[in-house]
Parts: sequence; structure tokens; C-alpha cells
Amino acid sequence: MLTFTCSPAQIWIPDINFGVNGVVALPSDPCQYFRDLVLLPDGRIVCAGTVGNSSTNLRGVILRLMANGEPDSTLASSGLFYHPMDEPTEYDGLVVLPDGRMLVGGGNGNDLFLERRHPDGSLDTTFGSGGMSTIYYGNASGKVTDMDLSPLGDILIGGIVSPSGVSDLFKVVTATFSQDGMLMDHATFMTAWNQGTVADAMVVQPADGHIILGGATNISASASRSHLYRRIGTGPLDSDSTFNSTGAFTLQVLGMPHSRVTDVALDSLGRILACGWYSPYSSTGGKRGFVMRLLSNGTLDSTFSSDGIATDDLLTGDEMYNGLTILANGNVAVCGSASFSGNFNDRLIALFFDASGTQMDVFGGDGYFAYMAGIRSQGDAVIQQPDGKIVITGSGFESGYNLLTIRLGEDGTTSSLDAMPAGIVPHAMAVLPNPMLDFGLLHLDLAKPEQVHIELFDVLGKSIAVLLTGITLDAGRHTIPVPANDLVPGQYVLVYKGAAGSTSTTLIIRQ
Repeated sequence: MLTFTCSPAQIWIPDINFGVNGVVALPSDPCQYFRDLVLLPDGRIVCAGTVGNSSTNLRGVILRLMANGEPDSTLASSGLFYHPMDEPTEYDGLVVLPDGRMLVGGGNGNDLFLERRHPDGSLDTTFGSGGMSTIYYGNASGKVTDMDLSPLGDILIGGIVSPSGVSDLFKVVTATFSQDGMLMDHATFMTAWNQGTVADAMVVQPADGHIILGGATNISASASRSHLYRRIGTGPLDSDSTFNSTGAFTLQVLGMPHSRVTDVALDSLGRILACGWYSPYSSTGGKRGFVMRLLSNGTLDSTFSSDGIATDDLLTGDEMYNGLTILANGNVAVCGSASFSGNFNDRLIALFFDASGTQMDVFGGDGYFAYMAGIRSQGDAVIQQPDGKIVITGSGFESGYNLLTIRLGEDGTTSSLDAMPAGIVPHAMAVLPNPMLDFGLLHLDLAKPEQVHIELFDVLGKSIAVLLTGITLDAGRHTIPVPANDLVPGQYVLVYKGAAGSTSTTLIIRQ
């Protein structure tokens, strides 16, 4: 038998007061994803995305949860709003106005479109034409990929269009709409038709309303580069000397031929944080995540990981960073997916980097959080709540598809019961992920300091491993590694024994 020890530390673990063991999983139609995530002042969580299994039956969805993970029944009575299936519709951008109305942007076949919806999900017919504004490009299809508000409250969008019937040629576009949905500036093409040129993320600089667009630009048939463009409103590139001389920043990440920016944010000093992936291959396999920080003038910040680019030390077959947020303390949280055992066994992952670009060990010694919902999971967007907790949205697939929302709380050992988070249950245990493949974490709550014994048994009662024994843990929440790479697939039981009692939980090891 193996014996493991752990030491008390500040760590991030799934918040058991949110959903079920920190996870809200909503069964949905196939091929779904969340693309944007907004936190409301009262702690509610709003997500926008798309469901459907082909280009002909895509449907935009909006999910709104209460702060504790319960569906907000004031939206479409269930908390999950589906766009009426009049035509294929995707939601990729989301802005929630102070009065609770929701601006959503995406595509509906040929058009880039914006909708404004009331808090209950119904169309606000005072916006645009009957609640919607569109941009039509003739024999081309397109969609809004991200959106934000200008300092004056106008609506700024970034997006892409593609020639009808051609899947890999794009132009990047921007446009400005008034607050009531009227098109003010026609979308401006930023490039000629270009294979693989995309815009995935956008942020507006609050001081001057300039737009930062992040994505990728193909420079040849065999190479693409991460790019950040700055535009003066929806006008021309900001080509003066204030942003990398040309208004465009293009990067070959770590010498790799392919890379792409997937999310962009601004810190309190106006510096630009971007995350994404780089790879030696143009399609699947070999991807790695990265975070970079630029100064406001569009040059890499050498105080961030020495060269402006930070990567992690995960040993995975494939990895992508999809979402990024800057925490209140200046650290950076990213989410995405990683494959630990093949391209089709992705796990939703989260990692933290400090303000200097160093990967942080805040997940119980592993440096990352991983969650597997069936055979495939990914994180798409991440945000921090006012109480400091981290919310991640994404998707997973097991016997069916699920829209996932996960909340992580920063917890460590505490010295007394009074210092414990509200709602803690003595001897409560949860294992994540469950089912697991080769590694997981046991999350244990203690109402008071106890000498503990934690042991793993098979269903016949045979002892398999002792995780902890004879160790005194303080009151509070603890995270204990559960290595499973040597366990045969099947059902197991984790048993906790302490002076005040015992409890157990079931663990499933999947193939």
C-alpha cells in the first residue's frame, strides 16, 4: 500500500456551496459551448453560447445562475433561454446593461447581428428593428465574435465574415452601433480574404475608446501568427507611434509556426493581457497554452516572465487556453482544456500566473485544476466574483452533452470553527473529477482539528491505498491528492475516520 502526506497551504478547490460539489451541469443539445461570461453586481452569473450539432440547427443560449449556482427562474422560467429556432443562430458576445437587459451578438447564417433582450429573455423591441440589428455582406456569412461598450455607451463589435461556401477564408470586421441599435459606422474590413485570419476577442480601452482585437493572421499556407490590432474606434488602424508603430502586433510564439490569441483583458495599469495557444501543427495535436503581457504601446512587457510570454509545465498531449481574467490582486487566471491521455480525453483546466508571469502552485501541489466530465471537457470563459471566488464556464460530454459552470473558492487551513466558510459540513468529502482517469483530488471539510485516517477500498472491502494516516489536520477545508493511474477501472470507496466519527464517498475509475 502507498501512503501519502500533505501539508497545509492556501489552495483553490471546488466550492461545495455552489451547485453539486462546485459544479452546475445542465444537459443540453449536442456540440454546445459557452463563449462569454458576465458577473452581475448581485453575484448572479450570466453566460452566452450555442448549442446544436450542425450548421442548420444551431441555437443561441443564455444561462443565468444565482450566486449559489441555482438556476435563476426569472430568465425563461428555468434560467436557460434558447433562441427561437426560426433560423440557425449563434451567440458569441454578451454585455449586460446596468438595468439587467442583455446585449447578445453572434451570427444567424449570413448576418452579423445584435439583439437586446429583457431580463426575462424576451426581445426588447425598442432596439434596432424589432429588437435586432444586423450587418449583411451579400454572398458571405459572418458573426460577431466579441463586443464591448465605448466610454460613451455605444456598442462596439468585432467579428469575421467568410465567402459563402468557403470555410477557411475570412475578413476581420468592426462596427459601432448606437445605444438604441442603429448602425453608426459601417463595418470596416481589416484584411483582404485571408486563410485562417480570425478575431476571437476584443476589449475597449476606457480612456480613449480604442479597440484591441485579438486573434490570428495567416502569413502563409503553413504558418499563422497571433495578432493584436488596435483601432481608433471602428476607423483605421491606430498607426501612429503609440501602438507598435503600425497599430498591429504580430507574434510568432516561442518560434512555433502556428499560434492564436483567444482572449484579451486590460489590467489596472492599462497593460494588455492575452492568452491563447501555439503549436508546430496547423490542426490538432501538439498545442500548448500561453499568456502574454504587452505594454500599452503594443510592445512585450519584459517584466512578465522575462520576455513577456508565460507558459506552464503541464505534460499533456494537447492544451489550449480559451479564457482569461485578471484577479483583484493582479494575478491572472486562465481556463481551457488539456488532454492527459489522447486527443479525445480533454479535461477542463484552470491555472494561475502571478503578476510577474510565474505559474502559481495554488491547487494542492499540482499547479493546475483539472475537471473531466465524461470523455471531453473544456473551459471557455473565466471571471472572479466580488468575494474572490472564480467561476469557469464550458462544456463536457459523457453519455450526452452538458453545459458546465464551475466555481472555485480560495481555501486553506483555519484555526477555529468560527473562521470556517458558511455552510461547511463536518467530515464532508467530495472527489473531483468523478469519474476520474488517472488523478483526482479529495476535498475534505473538518469542523475542528482532528487526527485523520483516509483509506481507499475496492467494492469487496480490500484495502488498496492509505492516503493519510496519523496526521492532524486543522479545522477547515483540505485537498488531498488521489493518484489513480495504477487502479483498474471500476468502483472504489474512500473512507474517512477521525475521533469525531467517520464518513465515506464512492469513487469511479474510468477507462
